[in-house]
Amino acid sequence: MDLVTQIAIYLCIYFTAIIIYSIFISKNQSEEDFLMSSRARNWFSIGLSKYASSVGAAFFITYTAYIYKFGFGVFSLVFGFVISMFILGYYMGPKLHSISKKENFISIGDIVFFKTKSKFSKNTANIVSSLITFMFLLLTIVGGANIIAYFDVLSYEFSLVLILTIVTVYVSFIGFKGVITTDILQSCIIFLILMVISYYLFDKSDLTVLSNVEFEKLGIGTMLGFLVYGIFGVFSFIDRYQILFSGKNEKNIKKGFLFVMPLMLISVIALLMIGYFVRNEVVDLNPSLVFLKAIELYLPEVLVPFAIVMFFAAIMSSIDSYVYGIASHTNLFKIKDKVKNIRINTVLIVLIVLLIAYFFRDVIGITIFMAGFSLIISIPMLYLFWGKNFHKSEKKSEVFLLSLLFGLIGLIVGILSFGLTPVIFFFPLVFSFVGLFVFPLVSKIKKG
Repeated sequence: MDLVTQIAIYLCIYFTAIIIYSIFISKNQSEEDFLMSSRARNWFSIGLSKYASSVGAAFFITYTAYIYKFGFGVFSLVFGFVISMFILGYYMGPKLHSISKKENFISIGDIVFFKTKSKFSKNTANIVSSLITFMFLLLTIVGGANIIAYFDVLSYEFSLVLILTIVTVYVSFIGFKGVITTDILQSCIIFLILMVISYYLFDKSDLTVLSNVEFEKLGIGTMLGFLVYGIFGVFSFIDRYQILFSGKNEKNIKKGFLFVMPLMLISVIALLMIGYFVRNEVVDLNPSLVFLKAIELYLPEVLVPFAIVMFFAAIMSSIDSYVYGIASHTNLFKIKDKVKNIRINTVLIVLIVLLIAYFFRDVIGITIFMAGFSLIISIPMLYLFWGKNFHKSEKKSEVFLLSLLFGLIGLIVGILSFGLTPVIFFFPLVFSFVGLFVFPLVSKIKKG
């Protein structure tokens, strides 16, 4: 049986299992299960969800792509991730958890409204965070469709339709509970695949060849750009906050974040080595296919089809997280039934991303713009958490909005000055920080 046939059979089995599981789970779940998995997740579940969202399948595609292009300098991104996890898990998490349960938060906008009492600020935050998540969704769906097309199982276009149809079915049936379940599955799959590839890679390869591998030149600005994105990017994403909302208690949140750190470090070091070895083997490869090429090069032939389908399953798990995140942040038709609203939004989101993904297939270009855009709301969100009295509604909506606006201006200035390169990551952060002081300064001047 050839490789294409084996992959097709495994895909059919996986798709069938997902649909059956969705129908079975949907029969016995409550509305709160659908919306936020009952807000009772333990540290193990939280940790694996954090791993899936930070070092998931989409990250495997983009991180190995950048390692393949630039080499070790991209590792600065990882140091940023570690710093951001401490801030999110040990500073913001405890502040947010108890009040999120009391107020039933499900979106970034809920945090903004609680602190500013401004519906306009809430809606603006939800729109921006949904756009950010949509870009990640676009990146992941393009990567997933390219996987199937790369192995000639299906065309790129038909792959898009198939992936999004399956995701629509099971997100509509089981909501956030399904997202959490597939996060756990995704984490186990991608870590196992990574360790197996690493084992065979080191068993077959000569480490001394790595000293002679040549990469594109990486400037200090680009390296620092990766670092600041690693630190600040996390505060823009819907799914990171939803992990905190769904935790059982503060202790479980802290333990979950502590548990995932060594897994992340092991993973990114392994990915670094994979990027180096693939660069040494193949010079002119499409960067978005580096991890897939590693599967082909270093795994025994009998394991290749299974590993490809499992990695594809992990990509689909990332897709469902992004779809649910956007769907839960949007209510265009003013539907009071939250479950119904999410189901309708899921269908609309899938149709929109299908259209855009058909035309935009450049993973690297999408990634740079997406990362830069995500930073426009990082400083405004940190502003809401600054200080000791998070439980008080004391933040100015004008300050939040001006900081966000200045961040957007900064992104535009950065792109016009440097193009789509990691250097632009500085601009939205610096401009957002300046924006925090504009309203207080103007108010002070007016008062004389």
